[in-house]
Amino acid sequence: MLTILFLSLLSATAIRSIQSILTDVATDDIFVQSQKLSVTPPAKLNLTGIIAVSKDELWAIGNEIRTGRTPQGKATIISNSLLMVSQNGGQSWETRLILSDTFFSQIYLLNSGDAWILGDHGLAIRSQDGGRIWKPQNIPIESLLIDLQFVSASRGWILSVDGTMIQTQDKGEKWVPCTSDSEYKFASFTFKDEANGWAIAKNGTLYQTTNGGNTWQSRTADYRKIMNIPDEKDLVFQSIKAVNTKEIFFFAESRSKGEIIAKETIMFQSKDGGETWRSKRVSPTKGVLRAYIVNEKDIWIVPRERYTDYLLRTTDGWKTFEEVKLPTECNPNSFYFLNSQVSWFIRSTDDFSSTSIFSTIDGWKTSKRITIQ
Repeated sequence: MLTILFLSLLSATAIRSIQSILTDVATDDIFVQSQKLSVTPPAKLNLTGIIAVSKDELWAIGNEIRTGRTPQGKATIISNSLLMVSQNGGQSWETRLILSDTFFSQIYLLNSGDAWILGDHGLAIRSQDGGRIWKPQNIPIESLLIDLQFVSASRGWILSVDGTMIQTQDKGEKWVPCTSDSEYKFASFTFKDEANGWAIAKNGTLYQTTNGGNTWQSRTADYRKIMNIPDEKDLVFQSIKAVNTKEIFFFAESRSKGEIIAKETIMFQSKDGGETWRSKRVSPTKGVLRAYIVNEKDIWIVPRERYTDYLLRTTDGWKTFEEVKLPTECNPNSFYFLNSQVSWFIRSTDDFSSTSIFSTIDGWKTSKRITIQ
């Protein structure tokens, strides 16, 4: 059961009472018209994602973390998940959406009015009016959803944490599995158009599809040949992106057999839609966790480290990489780039209580800290 609340001007006690009442209502679609929320902030908020409609309008998602006890001992539980919006660049925030019994993992803005939030237990909710009304989607997955991509108004894909990929061809009205073959458990994917895409399996194998994900072919051996990777080394693929319909790139690690630490990181790039590829050994040697595309020339790379306080940036077609120092350790999945100069990220913490967002208007030469109170 999914409970969605749009709250008026209420006290924290009143909000908890409403949530308690609605928990017992058997419906998947409950809406209360919103004005502005003014409540005591949760004791422990952990932010997980941020997007920007403009420099002033920011949307952040997070989860209300509480400490409880189970028969096995002390445990951290999620009591509510929230969407918070600022209209003044983060100076003040209002809570627009509260969901119970779930976990918000990702937020996406596909265009000025079409937004998606993904979460646990197959949660996918969508707003097509700038966040005023959110509607649950009928998703045939029960696990945590971690990634989404649309290449047109009607054609899109969603990936779950257990590696299942689903697709829609009717603007999200109906979602179906891409393939019934249990062999394909994916960790990341990208599509350049409605038919052609690439995906990386959890074991690091690279696959390609030419029919929208219905069937997949392994391509790992092809790229081993390009780089002359010897048999005694593993080639493990990690991050993949389509810049446009022609340019696709992905990263792989070369490792000694049985080891988990990379010996070198290799970037593969195609500028003709995947027909031909070039490769380059790049820094950092520890691998690449994620790449953010600002435009076709400006790409930012997050190193694969548990805690990182720097990014790598290329603006010359991968010829050189600039190390960009960050003001603090980052959540590597939380970056949002409005343009090459203006971006945000969420601070990483050990205790799942991150309430700080850092922003820049000059490509991280300087920065400002925003705290959600």
